[in-house]
Amino acid sequence: VQTCALPISGLPSAASPKESPHDPIEPYIYLAPNGDLVIATMDAIFPGQGKPRPGHGGTWITASSDDGRTWSKWSKVTFKGVPGGGGGDLTQDSFLDGNTIYATSRLSDWREKKSRKSLPGLFKSTDNGRTWDFVSCCDSESDWDRTGDSETGIERVGDTELVIVLRGGFKTELPWLTRSQDMGKTWTKPARVSSRVKSWKRARIYTLKHLKHLSGVETIPGRLK
Repeated sequence: VQTCALPISGLPSAASPKESPHDPIEPYIYLAPNGDLVIATMDAIFPGQGKPRPGHGGTWITASSDDGRTWSKWSKVTFKGVPGGGGGDLTQDSFLDGNTIYATSRLSDWREKKSRKSLPGLFKSTDNGRTWDFVSCCDSESDWDRTGDSETGIERVGDTELVIVLRGGFKTELPWLTRSQDMGKTWTKPARVSSRVKSWKRARIYTLKHLKHLSGVETIPGRLK
C-alpha cells in the first residue's frame, strides 16, 4: 500500500505572540457556515508561568478555506457586549443556525475581578467566527457558585429551544442542566440532574438529527435515513 502525505501550510503553530513562551491550549474546531474550518484556542497563563506580556492572553483563531491544507495567520478574537469587558474561551460546544454560529464559553466572573471562578456564557458569530457577540449568561441568576469552572455542552432541541448541560465541580463533576425557550436570551435556573447522569467533564451533547447531519448520512446515496 502506497501512502502520500500532503504538506500543510501554517500548522503546527502557536496562537501566542512570538515573544510569549506559552502554547495555545484546549483547541476546538468549527465548521463555519461558509465552509471554512476555524480553530479557536486559548493563549492562557497558568499559576507559576509568570506575568502576561503585551498582546498575550485571550482567545485566538486560525482559519482554512481549503479543507485544512493551508491555515491563516492567527488573529485575536474580538468579543462584543460582554458585561465588564473581557470575553470567553470558545472551546466548549456549538451549533449552527443558518449563517450564525452559537457557542458556549467560560466567562470571567465580572462581579469580582480577583475571582478565579467563571460563569457559563453564550456567544454568537455572524461572520464565520471572526467576531463574537455576547448573547447571555446561561445561569439565570449570574451566580455560578457551584464550581470554580463552567464547562458546558449545548444543543438545539426545538425551533427556539436550547439545552445546556453544565459541569458542576472540579472533583465530583456533578451535572446540571438549564433550558432556554428564546434562542439563549433567557434561561431557567440550573437544575441538578445527577439522578439521570452521574458525572461528566466537558460535555458534548447531540440530537440524533444533528449527528446524522454531521455524518453526511442525509446526502450520501444509499445510506439509511
